Amino acid sequence: MGDRYLIEELEREIGGRFRLVEIENLYNYNLSYTIDKDENIIGLVIKNRKLKKISETISKMKYLEELDLSDNQLTNLPESIGNLTNLQQLDLQNNQLRNLPESIGKLTNLQQLDLYNNQLSNLPESIGNLTNLQEFSLFANQLRNLPESIGKLTNLKQLSLYNNQLRNLPESIGNLTNLPELDLSENRLTNLPKSIGNLTNLQELFFFANQLNNLPETIGNLTNLKKIYLNNNQLRNLPESIEKLNNLKGLYLYGNLLSELPENIKQLINLEYLDLRNNNLSIPKRILEKKENPLKIINYYFNYIIKHLARDRYLINELEKEIGGLLEELELVEIENLYNYPISYAIDKDGNIIGLVIRNRKLRKFSETISKMKYLQQLDLSNNQLNNLPENIEKLTNLQQLDLSNNQLNNLSKSIENLTNLEVLFLSNNQLNNLPENIEKLTNLQQLDLSNNQLSNLPKSIGNLTNLKELCLYNNQLSNLPENIGNLTNLQKLDLFDNQLSNLPESIKQLTNLEYLDLRNNAFSIPDEILEKYRDPFEILNYCFTYENYEKKKINEVKVLLVGDGGAGKTSVINRLIYDKYNPEENKTDGIKIDKWTININNENTRLNVWDFGGQEMYHSTHQFFLTKRSVYILVHDSRSEDTKGRIEYWLKLITSYGEDSPIIVVLNKIDQHHFDVNESFLKNKYKQIKHIVRVSCKTNQCVNILRDYIDDVVKNIPHINEQWIKDWFDVKEILENTQKDYISYDEYLNICNTKKIYEISCKTLIGFLHDLGVVLNYQDDNRLKDMNILNPEWVTKAVYNIQNDNVLFQNRGILDINELNRILDSKIYPDNKHYFIVDMMKKFELCFALDGTNETQFLIPRLLQVEESFVVNKWDYKNSLNFQYHYDFLPDSVISRFIVRINNFVKDKTYWQTGVVLAYQGSEALVKADIVDKKIYIYITGIVADRRTFLHIIRSHFDHIHKTISRIKAEEKIGVYGFDKVIDFNHLVKLESLGEKTYIPEGFSEPINIKDILDGVETERDTQTLFEKLEEYRDKEYNLSKKTENLLQLIRNSDNKDYKEHEKQYRETGKELENIKLEITTIETKLKNRGIDDTKMRPDITRFAKAKILQREEELKRLQELKDEKPKVEKELNDRQKRKNSIDKESKSKFWVILWIPVIFSLLLYFIFFVIYIIFGWNATEPLTFFIPFIPSMMLSYIYLAITGKEFSIKKIYKNRVNSNKSNLYIKYGFNKAEYDELTLKLEEIDGKIANLEKN
Repeated sequence: MGDRYLIEELEREIGGRFRLVEIENLYNYNLSYTIDKDENIIGLVIKNRKLKKISETISKMKYLEELDLSDNQLTNLPESIGNLTNLQQLDLQNNQLRNLPESIGKLTNLQQLDLYNNQLSNLPESIGNLTNLQEFSLFANQLRNLPESIGKLTNLKQLSLYNNQLRNLPESIGNLTNLPELDLSENRLTNLPKSIGNLTNLQELFFFANQLNNLPETIGNLTNLKKIYLNNNQLRNLPESIEKLNNLKGLYLYGNLLSELPENIKQLINLEYLDLRNNNLSIPKRILEKKENPLKIINYYFNYIIKHLARDRYLINELEKEIGGLLEELELVEIENLYNYPISYAIDKDGNIIGLVIRNRKLRKFSETISKMKYLQQLDLSNNQLNNLPENIEKLTNLQQLDLSNNQLNNLSKSIENLTNLEVLFLSNNQLNNLPENIEKLTNLQQLDLSNNQLSNLPKSIGNLTNLKELCLYNNQLSNLPENIGNLTNLQKLDLFDNQLSNLPESIKQLTNLEYLDLRNNAFSIPDEILEKYRDPFEILNYCFTYENYEKKKINEVKVLLVGDGGAGKTSVINRLIYDKYNPEENKTDGIKIDKWTININNENTRLNVWDFGGQEMYHSTHQFFLTKRSVYILVHDSRSEDTKGRIEYWLKLITSYGEDSPIIVVLNKIDQHHFDVNESFLKNKYKQIKHIVRVSCKTNQCVNILRDYIDDVVKNIPHINEQWIKDWFDVKEILENTQKDYISYDEYLNICNTKKIYEISCKTLIGFLHDLGVVLNYQDDNRLKDMNILNPEWVTKAVYNIQNDNVLFQNRGILDINELNRILDSKIYPDNKHYFIVDMMKKFELCFALDGTNETQFLIPRLLQVEESFVVNKWDYKNSLNFQYHYDFLPDSVISRFIVRINNFVKDKTYWQTGVVLAYQGSEALVKADIVDKKIYIYITGIVADRRTFLHIIRSHFDHIHKTISRIKAEEKIGVYGFDKVIDFNHLVKLESLGEKTYIPEGFSEPINIKDILDGVETERDTQTLFEKLEEYRDKEYNLSKKTENLLQLIRNSDNKDYKEHEKQYRETGKELENIKLEITTIETKLKNRGIDDTKMRPDITRFAKAKILQREEELKRLQELKDEKPKVEKELNDRQKRKNSIDKESKSKFWVILWIPVIFSLLLYFIFFVIYIIFGWNATEPLTFFIPFIPSMMLSYIYLAITGKEFSIKKIYKNRVNSNKSNLYIKYGFNKAEYDELTLKLEEIDGKIANLEKN
């Protein structure tokens, strides 16, 4: 039943074995077939078998519906192919076919015909009979023309003809009206038939890489067209009818000969992509690069190029002749982008030059041609070598912005007074020593930058520039300011950094709009803490004028911090220095202990607030929050222990990270017991803050006096030691120090200040000073803590240390219940209402976080987690993870614990330990772990590419925040490269990309990597999208806050306003918030600029589909490699079994012939008996029949014997059964598994089929 027997014939012909499969698996194998319920063959695959001709057996398979003969060596098809009239799919791709038989036209049921990658030069006319054809692939052949009959294929939905040699198309092509897509790229077409306009269902049309010199007007009929690819042709113009393509989204015209655009191209309002690069259009390259912004390109062309050609171009030509090759890169740009290019100019809608930039060209004189540009509004000649300005600059009366910074000007021409429309004037980094009085004529001036000159005074006339908003005078030699500077009432920024000022004119108080006042590096007797508040001018001016005549005193007070490992002898050093005592049984310091020590510096008593920090590692995570700037650090090291683990440098890096430039004294203690030396010159060169290294013995008092002298020397050179405070401030300080309380509220503090008539704005400054000196602890930047002043820092530090040192909490894996504080803390010292304050302090220091679902009653302290890593670490899929690393010069163990606190909302299944955590976000998971010894943090993220990149952005933002709080920590960002056990410096890659580099060979690599591909793993489109979203958010905030400050300022100016102080307070707070927002905007804009993106461009290209395709391709490549690795193993095993099988087969056949001798002998015996009987009965022995007749019964009996023993009546089958029986017995005897052998054979064929399919894909 059916025609399955034909498969056996085929197997003999091609020498392979076919696999019977379901129809859906037909194409997974190189040799396979499928049958219907009647066992008729309906699908056949013979791929990759090097067939040179088609077997006639195939033409007998009259029920065949699907036939795949791809990847062979067929050169022609037999006429009998026409017999397969039920065929619906025929795949002949990747053969060597030169022509098709006429009989192909008989396959009228054919729906899909694949003929790509053959050598066809023409098609038979009968091809037009295939009227049911829907998909027709002919690409990568040598077709020179198409038959007219192709127009009969009206059901065609896909026609691929690219990469042929077609020179023209038949008119009948217009009949294929169902085509949604037509690909004729990479041919030799010079024109298109008018009938192309009939293909009204076309959505995508591919004609790139042809020789088209024009398009027919009928192209405008293709109103459903969304994309048309015409790259690399010879088009000189576009048809007027192009305006009708109102659904067009992509127009690709790269590499043509276009010299103009039709006016009606503006009608393509849905256009999203326009590529006009490499044509003869006079559009700057950087404009053409904005392919995703067609409107900008089109508007630029019609608004600038067309009008500009008839206008001021002659002036640019003159300028180029006058200056020569210096202007060879002069480029026409939009006015808003003028300053983004060192050599550029801009024009208005009438073609007049309104902007000109010539930077970094070593110009020595001002060009006469420039003075002819009477419409010029913006002129930038910065970074040249100009030493004077000509008188004819006065002709540029429309000039609004003039940048002459970074030249060699020593004076200004008087004619500058005629530039009355000037709003911005930059003259920084010149050699000016005075300004002309007539500068007052520039009454529209809003920005004036005179920084980095040699000005010793300002003309009085400067007070007439009443519209001035920014005045920059830093790094000059000014010793005073004119009194009428107070007339500049619109001034918002006044920068006087690094001059010689010692006082300010009274009138400066009239500058009520001032938002920025920098008086640092002058000769004022104002504390640095006040001057550092340059973004709060009112506080600076308030101090200057309110307390100018108050009695003042020197501070003469310094915070001294002793740090070092536990047991180094810090407490013993303090006892020797202050009390001249030594206790050999001195207990280790728990937490922090604070002592007061008075020394004499320059015949004045100076008080040192000495902080003794416990050195046990348990306390290190908390110490960092008390390590402040403007302090003296004493690092104590036990000289008995050699510094094999770099502990000295560990502490030095910790100090410099938090104390910045604070001076350091290194003390090597216990030299009486052992003398361990250090490389002094090395340490001092590496850490410039080290002032002295001294060796002492507290036990014998050896060299302690030298240490005292060193401390005196360091303290007297502390910059703020000679700063003067108002006496009333000292009074408040003394009251606080003598208050017998551990803490007071902020309101109580304000009441104390009020008794000394200290205004609230100064109260904040004073509390900041007292915090730095270690007198109090106050955290104004934290709403949870700002209302409380801690007068006794030991009160809070002891509480935190007791909590961190609690054994019950350690056994409980760091989980703190708020009620547990009743047990841990002394209730007399720490009442219930202060428990949450202690926890809030720990949360501020990122020492703990609230557990979900506990309503802020339970908290986790990462420092008390188990040390052992989670089992997840060993099971993590590192190979397929995004790998990002931080490499530190110094890694405080607090970094990872603080990170766990900050990112606790992402923790997966409470999987964390002391140095690591597992996180989850959408479809991704992250393993973050720290190696404190190697000073590295590893981040591994698995999951969907887009999600894991976003997750990395979140993780990095938390680490960035932590790094910013540790001023001098160096965290190098590294990227792991898939397939290599190496990392690459992230910032170096970013820099290379900004320089336009595409590839890079890192050290240790043998081949280049694609920079963009690597960076896309970190700096992703989604990251960019997030930056733009933040930018918009911050700009909205900036606008709202600006409006709010304006309203508050109006309220403050209202003298009848009873809420003056409250409004002033709100104004200050809003102003600070606004300044922070502006800084964030600047930061984001810098990041976008570094990525080569301006804020007008934001369209990530990678779609979800594209990402899925990329992932699929990666998986296929991975699977392909696995199959190629598996194939040799299967082949080897199969060859071994084949050898054994051949040996057994040979033995089984030999046994059959041994068995066959039995019936032969039996036949001869019978023959002899019958022969004797015949003789006895009288037969003539000489007759031939006498010899022949006995042979008949003997053979019959022998046959009966074989039939009975072999259970078959066919000699052939008897032979086959006997051999197979022998084989089976021998298989059992020798342990050969025939089923496994057959399975291996099929498996090898299956592998071959999959490899062929994957390689084709």
